[in-house]
Amino acid sequence: MGNGSIIFPDIPKQLGESYELIKRIATDFRNLKRALSNRELNKSLNTLRSGLNTINLICIKIIAESEASENATRKMNISFEERAEIVVAILHLAEEGINNLVDTDAMNKILGDYPELAKKVFLKMYGEREDYLPEDIYGSEEEFLRWIKMVNKYIEDVLNTLDESVRKL
Repeated sequence: MGNGSIIFPDIPKQLGESYELIKRIATDFRNLKRALSNRELNKSLNTLRSGLNTINLICIKIIAESEASENATRKMNISFEERAEIVVAILHLAEEGINNLVDTDAMNKILGDYPELAKKVFLKMYGEREDYLPEDIYGSEEEFLRWIKMVNKYIEDVLNTLDESVRKL
């Protein structure tokens, strides 16, 4: 990734750090063959939450900038290059990080115990891509904002259901 967005310079760094953390945890979980302890369960759920929160914070920043721009009757002015960098980084973290974590046996065991959480996680995983290519998403500012709002909604649904599931532990 480049030096980051002019508007949101911390986005690539945040996404990169979350990706590295999730990649390490997913590797640990792939090696985990026994039943999860409560500590390991909490670690996996917190890692999932952390990655989702990182993406969500970025979406919220972009949505807030969009709303502030609309209120000031001006264009948001995120360049094509910035939109492309943000979309590619979010998809990389989601697909290579979070989805790899979700695909581990340990996380599948957790999701098997919480079907509503599993439903929300899988809707997020598959719904945010639909039949899009990244170029379709960042090609126009309007499509980019629509996608960012959709990703934000999916993540908030997962996080709310995750919090409900953790309360039941």
